[in-house]
Amino acid sequence: MGTLTLEGMLPLTLGANIGTTLTGVLASLVGSSAAGFQLAMAHVLFNVFGVIMFYPIPKVRQIPVGAARRLGDLAALFKAFPIFYIFMLFLVYPGFFLGVSIGITMGGGGLAGGVIGLLFFIIAHIGIFYWYWRKGGREFLGEKFGRDETDEGKITPSA
Repeated sequence: MGTLTLEGMLPLTLGANIGTTLTGVLASLVGSSAAGFQLAMAHVLFNVFGVIMFYPIPKVRQIPVGAARRLGDLAALFKAFPIFYIFMLFLVYPGFFLGVSIGITMGGGGLAGGVIGLLFFIIAHIGIFYWYWRKGGREFLGEKFGRDETDEGKITPSA
């Protein structure tokens, strides 16, 4: 049919990621600031060297491909998952970390609040992962949403 596989999309995505950094270089050439050009080149080189270091290793290359496949499976099974994912990753987490960073830079009570918030965030995530992987969270969610997960990690509709 001529469509790309998920594995075939990875090099295109990495190339597009590097390509978008070049627009920063072009924009920095318009200005007279050497610091702007240095920052743009650091961005380009960071992405280029990241691809050079990690793309040639097949096991490492499978990490983003596997994550994309898993997110796609979840989106196919749970219609609200993409909305939840976008809401959490683009609003809740950045808002939380912005609040923590503002609190920490304020000093005094803000520093204490930021550190406590950060510790709570870390402990809560460790607890959620522990519950999901060790205390039956996968099974609970599978029953709750009417889905089963096989041992291979693939999500399949329950029979």
